[in-house]
Amino acid sequence: MSVDLLDEEDAGPSRLHRALRAMGRMLGAVALPDRFLPTEVQARRFGLAIFVCMLCAGAFAVAVGVQLDPRREMLTQPQMGPVEGGADDAPQSDRDFTDAVAKRRAVVQVTLGLGAVLGTPAQIFLLAFGLYLLGRYVGGKPTLGNMMAVASHASLALGVRSLLGAGGALAATSLGPSEIPSLLGQGPGQALHGLVSGPAARLFAGVDGFTLYALVLVILGFRHGAHTSRLKAAIAVLVVFSLYLVLTGLVFQGGGGPPGPPRGAR
Repeated sequence: MSVDLLDEEDAGPSRLHRALRAMGRMLGAVALPDRFLPTEVQARRFGLAIFVCMLCAGAFAVAVGVQLDPRREMLTQPQMGPVEGGADDAPQSDRDFTDAVAKRRAVVQVTLGLGAVLGTPAQIFLLAFGLYLLGRYVGGKPTLGNMMAVASHASLALGVRSLLGAGGALAATSLGPSEIPSLLGQGPGQALHGLVSGPAARLFAGVDGFTLYALVLVILGFRHGAHTSRLKAAIAVLVVFSLYLVLTGLVFQGGGGPPGPPRGAR
């Protein structure tokens, strides 16, 4: 009995120590990618990184959900005014408007929550699968596990953006649904603000410093995950990223860029 108790007591600190080491390696892969990221990629560690990305996206969803107030935007919509119909023309009742506001808030909150819980890991998997195919195309020898490690650790940069967005949401007095993307720093030429304009600004819509740092992590990780040279990794990833910008720029020609779900995302 005493041996069992000692074993149980020893197991606790051991698990905690392993957890702290795993967290340290994960943070090191983001802060010092040249030193730590290759080890994480080669060891195919991605579970903790995905979980942290989901937590970051969840924090953003909760913060926005608390501050969400769609009333101001709904008042400007035509259907919120008089209801046309001949003799029945009359302003919408306060009760109907309150119900509509509650439904709108619930829809946005559920969308954000599902994006954090389901959308975040799905986006990481799609990125990993795309990197796997790219690695095969350029003649590398990637595995899906390696690329999951690359995608999940690169997404941690966007997780930091989600946390900052959550802080911005809590600092706001209220938020309309259309203001949510601005919390994530999305907008024309955010990363190159003041340096690009016109078509170039639309091309770089939604690209900010966190996106660029995630791109750097992808390039560094792709090299080790696909077992290829740094130059080939950089060229391959940058070409695909440029094509992505062009395609999304053509689809979202209004300059607003792709719609901004929480990117712990991405």
